[in-house]
Amino acid sequence: MKNRVYAYLSAEHALQDIVNGHLKMSEAHRTNDPFEYYFELLFQQPEHFSGEWCEAAEKWFDENIVANSNGMPFVSFSDSFKSLPLWAYYGERHKGICLGFDFEFEIDGGPLLRKVSYPQKRIRFEVPDQGEKTETSNEQKFLDNLFWTKDKQWLSENEWRLCVPSDNHLVETTELGYKFLRFPKNALTEICFGLSCPDEIIGKVLLACHALEMTPHCFRMEKVFKSRKLRGSSIKGRSREKTAVWAELGRPDKEMTTTEKNRYISRALLSLLIEKNDKRTGATQ
Repeated sequence: MKNRVYAYLSAEHALQDIVNGHLKMSEAHRTNDPFEYYFELLFQQPEHFSGEWCEAAEKWFDENIVANSNGMPFVSFSDSFKSLPLWAYYGERHKGICLGFDFEFEIDGGPLLRKVSYPQKRIRFEVPDQGEKTETSNEQKFLDNLFWTKDKQWLSENEWRLCVPSDNHLVETTELGYKFLRFPKNALTEICFGLSCPDEIIGKVLLACHALEMTPHCFRMEKVFKSRKLRGSSIKGRSREKTAVWAELGRPDKEMTTTEKNRYISRALLSLLIEKNDKRTGATQ
């Protein structure tokens, strides 16, 4: 079963991700939520609230929660490309790009896409007595629930998460420790350009898709004043966005055929993008 989910990005990072065929992944200590993976500890006895027991609980948290979460990085998505707050927060204030993906559920050792839940109360975990061990199955169930749970204050994001083990062949780790998830070309099915996304950026994306033989449905967001909502308007067949990049790349020969012009622009653009991406460290996305 496939689910279409959307990643809101700045225009620069979206273009880089399309060319490189990857998405930057998050880890618990690098998210914008300072309470990521937080839960409520339940002590069995009143005396467990002592400093010794709190230190033991903190050690258990580091060894079981932090260690496991760092081994399971994830990519965050939303289930809609029409969210005004998400365009404002993550889509570079409507100047960015939203990428739509179709991912399949893979449970046995592969990527797992799941909808995040927003419970009214924090998940609870009962701390065992010293020397007492919890059932491994119970700990795993607790961790599984924790991975896909956020505070209700984030409800408007309608988040989906694609969790992938760090040792999966689809995960790349940079020298700085940042992780990226590779995706197949056919997984990218939609490209949504923000209200204020510049024509030259749209042109670069369209030409990059052409050069990489990718065929996502591309459209630009526009306002619906009556409902105060956004909708997508297809840009298939438009040429003004493509010609907007000629000034930077150099115009092709006038005697070239349309096919030759497209090939020329695509090759020049791809070379330009690859040159820029060689300098990327991943630290700013």
